[in-house]
Formats: sequence, C-alpha cells, structure tokens
Amino acid sequence: MINQPLIQPYDIKRVGPCSYDIRTKLEKEDKESLYLVSEETFNMPKEYLGIISLRSNAIKRASPVPVTHSLLVDPGFKGKLIFRILKLNYPIGDLVNIFQIMFMKVHGKVEVPYNVRSTSTTVNRQGF
Repeated sequence: MINQPLIQPYDIKRVGPCSYDIRTKLEKEDKESLYLVSEETFNMPKEYLGIISLRSNAIKRASPVPVTHSLLVDPGFKGKLIFRILKLNYPIGDLVNIFQIMFMKVHGKVEVPYNVRSTSTTVNRQGF
C-alpha cells in the first residue's frame, strides 16, 4: 500500500511496520507559531484514508510538542500536509521528523472523494 504513486518523493527508508515517517520543513513563522509543510505530496486513492500522529520520538522528548494539525487525510486528497507548532519558551528541536501517517482501507464505497467534493478547499495544496 505505501508506495511511490501515493507519496512523492518516496523514500523506502521512511516506511515503518505500519506507517510512513513524514518529512516536514519550516514554511513560515510568526511570533506565536511555526508553520510546517510536508516535503512529500500525498495522492490518496479513494479507497484509502490516512491518519496523522506524532512519531514516538516527538512524544518522548523532554518537552512536549504543542501542535495543531488535521488527524484525517481524506480519500481522494492530493497535496502537502500542513502543521502548526506553538512557540514556547524552550527549544523544540528537530522539525523534520515529528509526524507519521498510517493508511487504512475504507470498507464500503466512498461516494464523493475529497478531490471531487465541491467544498474541498485544499486540493493540490503546496503549502500555506
């Protein structure tokens, strides 16, 4: 399931037992937040969805990573993923290896995937 047509650029070294480690880069920042964007572009088939979570290395840090992001990557989504990290008074550290995505097959028919929904606002998203 985790393959090159789904993820561009694809790096087999980032595939785990049940997830793919997302690379992120700093897109912009303001006085309150850091805004990260995935280096990968995701092209979700309409029969799969993605769930985003923090990688265990982010959870095990001495200081927590206060982050806002969508947990769900809808069937039919295509684009880059975005994340917002709140700035606190301590260093956050590595901003590249914080997130992972897990894929699940949808049981049942997806009638209107994300990329054809009239209310979809982030199809082919490249960043902020």
